[in-house]
Amino acid sequence: MRANHQAQDEGKPAEEVERLHLLAESLFQVVCDYQLRVVAKARGKDLPPPH
Repeated sequence: MRANHQAQDEGKPAEEVERLHLLAESLFQVVCDYQLRVVAKARGKDLPPPH
């Protein structure tokens, strides 16, 4: 997310800003999915395999 904000602040091309935005969004989703699985496992529940 920092790189995305920095690119915006520096006036980088829109394509670069969008690429960094999508990357940040994707990485954020991976972290959220991981945390959900850790909590579910701690509670003794199984989740479907990740995609």
